[in-house]
Amino acid sequence: MRTARRTGLLGAGILVAASLAACSSGENGTAAASGTDDAAESAETGATDSDTAPAGGAGVAGIDPADVVAEQTYTVPGSQDTVTVGLHSLVVDGQVMTLNLYFTPEFSSASDDAAISVFDMVGSGFGPTLVDRANLKEYTILSENITTDWEADQVYTEATNGEPVLWWAGFAAPQDDIDTIDVRVLDELPEFTDVPIVR
Repeated sequence: MRTARRTGLLGAGILVAASLAACSSGENGTAAASGTDDAAESAETGATDSDTAPAGGAGVAGIDPADVVAEQTYTVPGSQDTVTVGLHSLVVDGQVMTLNLYFTPEFSSASDDAAISVFDMVGSGFGPTLVDRANLKEYTILSENITTDWEADQVYTEATNGEPVLWWAGFAAPQDDIDTIDVRVLDELPEFTDVPIVR
């Protein structure tokens, strides 16, 4: 009686194991074939895992120093040093409008490999203003508190002679439906006028 029961249980166990093996081999077979196809496709296209976009859609803002819409060169007061300021279109994203400037120093007072900060180029009190003359409004850099502004650090943002460095600042998005705005970078410089606003 025990032998018959053992034989029956053993037979049932073998049947279950065989069924699981069949299911497992089918799924693994499909995955293996899919993996082989993916590998072959990658080999044909030259794509690798490192070429795929990062999860979450993260990326790097593409800001090219050559894509400025206007630029001007000025002499740093009290010296023979000059700085070229390149201006990009203003970019609105939600409630924030971003100003991107490139500063390229040409300091005769510094060696070619010396670090020159934006502060060295513009001095104290630097804070660009956006001017909407049509609606009689000015926009200043957003500030969280008395010591924290929405801008790149002027002291630690540095370049060497002849090399451009990006400096940015955040402003409130325009309250009115405007497509351009004037940008006052320094009081001693003429304003950049009719600067495009990109949305």
